[in-house]
Amino acid sequence: MNALTLAPPPTFPGTSTYGLSPAGGIGAGMSPGRSVAPAAGPDFAAMLADAVNGVNANAQAADSAATRAVLGENVTQAEVFTAVKKADLSLRMLISVRNKLLEGWKELQSIPV
Repeated sequence: MNALTLAPPPTFPGTSTYGLSPAGGIGAGMSPGRSVAPAAGPDFAAMLADAVNGVNANAQAADSAATRAVLGENVTQAEVFTAVKKADLSLRMLISVRNKLLEGWKELQSIPV
């Protein structure tokens, strides 16, 4: 059995490893009535849209490779397999991100206000 290995979490510009600011984390420096300036860099919606577009591009590349192989063009089985596997992995990753977001949303909803 293979040992479970975890990849380090992604980091984004202007954040530390866990998405907290280096100045002290969530809520650091905040006071009631004080507005918080948005952080510089890409927003979450843009990153999510890029991820979805990347998954779509991988699926289209896999579909194209499979079609070219069926039509007898110069495409090896390894290239088709690699393209299909890449599309599959990217889709699975996107689904796991969606599931984590939904799980976080449900957890937020369960917090009594």
